[in-house]
Amino acid sequence: MKRVLRDTAPHYLPNDTLDFEPLEGKDFLLNNSDGKVVIITGSVGCGKTTLVTKCLVEARQAKDIYATPILIDLINDVSKNTLNAKEIVFSYLFEEIKTNDNDEFDIENLRRTFSDELRILKNGPFKDKFLRDPGSFIDKEAESLDKLSSDVQSFVLRIFRKRVRENKSVIIIIDNVDRASEIFQEEIYALSHMISKDSGATVIITLREFTFFRNKENGFLDVRPEDKVIHLKAPDFNKLISSRLRYIKDFADSDYRVKDWRKKYDYQEFFDYIQYYADSLKKHFQLSSDGNTILEILSSVSWHNIRTFYHLVKRVHKQLGDKKPWSKNDIIAALMCNTEQGERSYIPNVFRPYGDVNQCYFLKVRVLSFLHDAVSDGEVSKGVTFERIISFALFYGYRRDW
Repeated sequence: MKRVLRDTAPHYLPNDTLDFEPLEGKDFLLNNSDGKVVIITGSVGCGKTTLVTKCLVEARQAKDIYATPILIDLINDVSKNTLNAKEIVFSYLFEEIKTNDNDEFDIENLRRTFSDELRILKNGPFKDKFLRDPGSFIDKEAESLDKLSSDVQSFVLRIFRKRVRENKSVIIIIDNVDRASEIFQEEIYALSHMISKDSGATVIITLREFTFFRNKENGFLDVRPEDKVIHLKAPDFNKLISSRLRYIKDFADSDYRVKDWRKKYDYQEFFDYIQYYADSLKKHFQLSSDGNTILEILSSVSWHNIRTFYHLVKRVHKQLGDKKPWSKNDIIAALMCNTEQGERSYIPNVFRPYGDVNQCYFLKVRVLSFLHDAVSDGEVSKGVTFERIISFALFYGYRRDW
């Protein structure tokens, strides 16, 4: 089962897809910024946003990486009824330049950005006039630069092209695209290629595996040969719990969000609860004799969806409490029960006889169903062995002596 559940690159991804462990790929993204479109895909919660955010932070901090990283997070835009992909993306890019690189609006930088247009202006129909009256060129230059810089799309692309020409790589990260409609996703994909082609920037898009598959099936995600696809594997759940415990014990008090927590909560009480939560995770998953089995059950049910895994941990913790270590039977019972109205059970339709009571409950019905529905015609003609029936019954908790 572990081998089957191992997270590997799906077969529908291109053959040259890079298959990275969680948080791998940072160096590749930062050091291979050569004007391509890069698609990062993986299961829900596998770390796509974490990876691109880490790239963003390190690119801004590192002195040996001469890059301009820009993150466009569409999480707050995808719920709108009307979406114009081009308008949203270029609005983000323009605001980023205006906020963090406002010297691009200085006259000298504008001259470098639009050097081609100014050269054409200087040597064009007004050349002789400019030679006779140099002041007229200054007026015409100012008028031209004002007009050129007012076109947001053209201005942004020319700035990026200038930086790439100066060997300053530009990395644009578009996150949470797959939360929008398929039409919007198609526009973003086409727009990414346009930006990459016209400016030389590298454009990174994050997509969930299922969204990648569905969009490819629908025909618009044609994954051009020059595109690079990265598949992020889901993290090992054992390592996930260990990392969370280590973070809480060693690093929570120095988290960058501490200031916000102090404003929002009684900080000492909040911090004590965090530590209590860590002790609880350790007791149930690391110190309990059933801890490893419990992790396997939860990871099997959640498949590779990390957010579902955390939801299941929260759910069973809420149902089972914290007085004693959980057993595997407790976990299975919790996943079978529906305690909240409207919430589905995660393990439905399982019957396990209890002790010596109702030993043969449903046994005849199950065996007849097995013989009728699960056995091939070839087996029926040869006869089904008694051992085969016993093996089947054992799956449902019946005992051989029954």
